Amino acid sequence: MAAGLLKDSNIDLSRFRLGLRSILESGKYSEVKENLDIFERTLELYGLGHKDLIDNIPYADSVAFKLKLLTVDAELRAFIRKERLENTLLFPEALTF
Repeated sequence: MAAGLLKDSNIDLSRFRLGLRSILESGKYSEVKENLDIFERTLELYGLGHKDLIDNIPYADSVAFKLKLLTVDAELRAFIRKERLENTLLFPEALTF
């Protein structure tokens, strides 16, 4: 299925590769090791009403490890505000170079 998505989309593979290299080789990003507490927090978020586990895991990581989570997910932002959760989100418009 993923190969089909690539075939049918207009993904700029050179830009995609550059982005991945930035993540993997820049030294600006932290690798985290999830533990039971992270996954328990993920399920708590699910129980509060945010049903996207793929969002919940990195958000739980960001809280536990005191990291900023770079995202464009406005729904996650609204959920965090609504539930008055710790805001660890960073949106691209806040980045300065």
